[in-house]
Amino acid sequence: MLAFLVHAEAIELRAAVVFDALNRIFADDAFVGRYLNEIRYDEMFHLGWIGSRLDELATSRPEINEWRENARDWLAHTITQMEREAGAAARPKA
Repeated sequence: MLAFLVHAEAIELRAAVVFDALNRIFADDAFVGRYLNEIRYDEMFHLGWIGSRLDELATSRPEINEWRENARDWLAHTITQMEREAGAAARPKA
C-alpha cells in the first residue's frame, strides 16, 4: 500500500504540471479553462490527501521520505523526456 501511495503522489504531481500547461494552452478559452480548472482542483485535492497521509506515516517510517524523493526524481525525468518528445514532434520535418 505504501508503494501505491508514493507512486500515486508522483502521478498527481505530474497531473498538476500537465494541467498548468493545458491552462496556458487554453488561456483564451474561458469555457475550456473552467473545466480544466475543475479537474485540476480535484487532482490537487488528491495530491494533498495522499501527501498528508504519507507525511503522517513518515513519522514512524522515515524511509518513506526517501521513497518519495526517488518518485519525484522519476517524475522530473519523465516530464523532461515528455518535453523533449513534444518538442521533437513539433519541429517541422525536413
